[in-house]
Amino acid sequence: MIVASLASGSSGNALLVRDGQTALLIDCGLPLRTLEPLL
Repeated sequence: MIVASLASGSSGNALLVRDGQTALLIDCGLPLRTLEPLL
């Protein structure tokens, strides 16, 4: 299992939890254009 903080701050937060088959984004307060390159 992988847990990664993709972003944290006043501009937005995003936490990724992945187990090899499933990926879950938690607290995706970032715009999609900002989030996509981080994935």
